[in-house]
Amino acid sequence: MFVCPECGESAPSAATCSEHAIPLVDRGGDSLLGETLGSYRVARQVGSGGMGTVYLAVQPAIGSRVALKVLDGPASLTAHSRMVDRFFTEARAVNLIRHDNIVNVLDLARLPDGRPYMVMEYLDGAPLSEIFDRRSQLPLGNLAQVIEETLAALRAAHRKDVVHRDLKPENIFITRGGRTKVLDFGVAKLLGSIKVTPGGIQTESGIMLGTPQYMAPEYVLGEALDARSDLYSVGAVLFEGATGRRPFDGQSLFDLCQRIVDRAPPLPSALRPDMPPAYEAVILRALAKRPEQRFSDAKQMALALREASRGLPRQTFSTTGGHADELDASALSPLRSDAGSDSAPPAAAAETRAGKRSASHEIAFAETRVSPSASSLAAQERSQAEARAQRKRMMMVVGISLGVALACVAALVVALLSR
Repeated sequence: MFVCPECGESAPSAATCSEHAIPLVDRGGDSLLGETLGSYRVARQVGSGGMGTVYLAVQPAIGSRVALKVLDGPASLTAHSRMVDRFFTEARAVNLIRHDNIVNVLDLARLPDGRPYMVMEYLDGAPLSEIFDRRSQLPLGNLAQVIEETLAALRAAHRKDVVHRDLKPENIFITRGGRTKVLDFGVAKLLGSIKVTPGGIQTESGIMLGTPQYMAPEYVLGEALDARSDLYSVGAVLFEGATGRRPFDGQSLFDLCQRIVDRAPPLPSALRPDMPPAYEAVILRALAKRPEQRFSDAKQMALALREASRGLPRQTFSTTGGHADELDASALSPLRSDAGSDSAPPAAAAETRAGKRSASHEIAFAETRVSPSASSLAAQERSQAEARAQRKRMMMVVGISLGVALACVAALVVALLSR
């Protein structure tokens, strides 16, 4: 079967699309391409992730485009899977919130083989992670605008008692026109139904959810979550967009989690000398270890970031277009040339980060702290108490590492069974 990647028109042999005058493409082993699901004809695959595959689909009569998100795996494994619960959670959460900065879900249905799929608005642009990879340090004004729109989406979610729990650059999408859209509420939970266990937020099967590099310390430690946990993730994204580096990385998951819990992030101004002190203060407050030390809500953080951005040069506020073909051209404002010698060269930093983003961890920020020697009994007792607390945290991190390892094994088993 040969399929047009623009409209889904199909033919049994090589041919040219009657509407777009382009060659039809062999669909290979993807049986959904060229098929009609509901009112939409599946044209091409546009992405894939841990939960499913996303396709471009077209309504033939009027030409409207949508994205179809199909849950991966054979029907026998997904019919009663916890993944199905997460899939339906995303649809429910998005429609409960209903906000312009959150991708819209239009419908939810099942394939003939029983696999569920979601009909969503089609977004033309790129995820923030791709922009980070191509541009390294973003202009601070552009970045503030993206983060403000992200915070507007989160404010709407938090008003409905929904915590996203997996906010990261991959889940923040920038359209060609510069609008920000928050994606993937599949890990989201209503605040009243979050299950907290030692070692992190888990599904009932015991698999930890979320992306470690952007997790708040309380998430790592298995403590109670609230809206301020999402604000920590926003702070981590803001840090990365401004400096070209994540606030924490490690040689292993254990090392990463330990740094998130115990160590202060590097000063953003040391990596981005042109950053105003007020802008840096917003980032560091969002990344505070304890929730009560952060902003109280998304609105407060957005107002603080807006105020911190007032003195930025006007040219740093041009539209951040997310179209992939424009990412290396004029869609983003050029990076400031006076960033200082302490900052990594933008092109080199982008190349390094792009090469490492697919890996779980990378080596960065090797920090060492030397504790003063205890010269009194009181100091010794404090030191011993700190050591006990450290051991407790390390045990929790070990539990997280084991949980992730088990999750990987389970995913491998599912992949083997689905062949």
